[in-house]
Amino acid sequence: MSISSEQPTTKDESGYARAQHKISLSAIRHNYCIIEKAAALQKCSVIAVVKADAYGHGAALTAQHLVERCGCSCFAVATLEEAVKLRKVFVLDHSGSPLQSKQPYVRIMVLGPPINYPRCFDTYFHYGIEVMVSSPEVANALLRWSLDDDGRRLRQVESAALERKEEVLLQMPANSGGVALRSAMLQPNKEEEEVEKVNGVDVDNASSLNLPVVGSSLSAQKNTCILQRMSSEEPDAAAGDIITTTCVENEHIPSENCNHSLDTTAISKPIPKIGYSATLSQTSGEHLALEVKSILLNQAELKKNQMKTICETSANSSRVPSRIQSRSNSPGVEENHVKVKSESSSNSIQNHGHSLAKERIGSNRHPQALSGVSRFKGIEDVARNSRNRAVCYQQKNEQSGGVGQSPIRRKLRWHALIDSGMGRLGFKTDDSPTTLSVIKRLVDADVIQNAPVEFFGMCTHMAEAVEGSKYTQSQMQKFVDILNEIRKAGIPVQTLSSDNSSALLTKSLNHFNPSILDQPTVDTRGFVRCGGGIYGQRSFTQLRAVSSLSARVRHVSIMNPGDTVGYDRAYVAHSRTRIATLSIGFADGYPRDLGNNVGRVSIRGMIFPIAGNVCMDMLMVDLGEVEDGNDHCNGSLVQVGDEAILWGPDDSSSDNGLIQLSDLASKLKTTQSALTCGLNIERVERKLVE
Repeated sequence: MSISSEQPTTKDESGYARAQHKISLSAIRHNYCIIEKAAALQKCSVIAVVKADAYGHGAALTAQHLVERCGCSCFAVATLEEAVKLRKVFVLDHSGSPLQSKQPYVRIMVLGPPINYPRCFDTYFHYGIEVMVSSPEVANALLRWSLDDDGRRLRQVESAALERKEEVLLQMPANSGGVALRSAMLQPNKEEEEVEKVNGVDVDNASSLNLPVVGSSLSAQKNTCILQRMSSEEPDAAAGDIITTTCVENEHIPSENCNHSLDTTAISKPIPKIGYSATLSQTSGEHLALEVKSILLNQAELKKNQMKTICETSANSSRVPSRIQSRSNSPGVEENHVKVKSESSSNSIQNHGHSLAKERIGSNRHPQALSGVSRFKGIEDVARNSRNRAVCYQQKNEQSGGVGQSPIRRKLRWHALIDSGMGRLGFKTDDSPTTLSVIKRLVDADVIQNAPVEFFGMCTHMAEAVEGSKYTQSQMQKFVDILNEIRKAGIPVQTLSSDNSSALLTKSLNHFNPSILDQPTVDTRGFVRCGGGIYGQRSFTQLRAVSSLSARVRHVSIMNPGDTVGYDRAYVAHSRTRIATLSIGFADGYPRDLGNNVGRVSIRGMIFPIAGNVCMDMLMVDLGEVEDGNDHCNGSLVQVGDEAILWGPDDSSSDNGLIQLSDLASKLKTTQSALTCGLNIERVERKLVE
């Protein structure tokens, strides 16, 4: 039964694409169950490896199935780009929790080395992805990144804002004005910009969020964006943090007694440059953009003593009001204003006061209530000076007699990769003092300095998995030795993983002793990292084939003796021969080396050899000789439109098929994964079947 197709392709009248890669979900579930049972014997759980687009089977689709039907909760990939794509399937909110309450929390770790560090750690942190630390250089870069609070917060707010901003712009109507506006707003902001007119749209005064354009009397004045942080929960509660903005003309504000109708004369004295104090490290682009949409009209003047009042109220009621709204929008009614100013604290940059916004303009407000729009100008200053939440938290603890501690923060989880004999990546086991020193510095940064990093585990990789391998035993012993040294230094290890599919399923190997999971405090949680086994690409009889590659017969002809087939005339007919042409070639990912009678295909349950060279878009199959007076041989039954299986089981069989992927890999002296990863997803339809 067909489940779904991952990408659109051109199909014939019967709904069949030129070539199909079918993925058996029932086989995936079967194989995962086999691996999970084997892992349980070692007191371990399973990390499903879905690197290289799940070995060519579709990372997003198969991962969703493993979560929903098999209970898998942890995945591993090879690159950060793969991890980001997968995280967008299992989305987290800005606090690190699943965006949907019914969605389970899914861990994602990158097995490969970080690229472009330390800047790449911003992306790891933003998407909640676990990083592999494989050398002292990477560890030192991660330490520097974790201690650079100001720079990290600035980059996080910028990336979150731009991410959400692009999403909103892409949702705008694709008319000529919208396209011009999107293009203009995606350009970097400059300090001095001239007002451009594009198809009648005033770029500087037209909102990117479909807000009305302000009257021409205000369009010549430059808008200044004032952003501030208000918490809907405790001052230290990251999940409730939002951003509001106020746009004022020429950095002026009205007096406290002004009304809120659109009045260009209501301009008072200039506002001093404001440094906003709020910790924006947990602010998501979603919240930021939603609040930027609510453009506020005016701000009151600053008052110096309101911070103390707000903190006292917070201590008594254990709650800071999440929003300060005006009581009236009618002319002649005086607005209530609340202004706050945070005082400077040690080890932080100087904080200036800021005013809380008086009024949010909702979707039901009159368009004339808008005084202008901002294009995220000044966001760098907002992020750089944000400390209000930390100050409120500290003052609240001091008033209650407690010790002012920093609030709980999200952490970037990292794993230490140990090279126990693979010779590829990782800390060397013969230099354990260096490894221990590096790990201890990062752990101290977490525990002592409250840096946003967390030592989450140790990993190694088995180089071989053959019957009775002494090398595998020595690898495991080296890994255990350095594991014990780290524990003796007082550093608990939360998780560890070592075995791949082959090492796990080779029964004669007894290298893994579950006792290594024991430690004085909380026991270490063990994992196995399996990918090829889940997709049936390991030579174990208990596993089932997942992948099936097929194409349709598009042409059948009869060749006379001496006729040639394909490029280089590599095939010569020695008698009258029937030739079938299939719509698949090496550009689709079918190996060219399987031509000239090396590869086989299955049609109607019969096996036929490939005739001549494999072409870029097609290949030919020898259906056998045409016998005079007896045209009822096997090849004569093949017709145009028949399905040809190039590897794997067909829809009606439960075994591994007549043409097995393992046999083809053996002929080519390669791996099964190399064949499935080589399929061209743009030309070959990927289809999930039961």
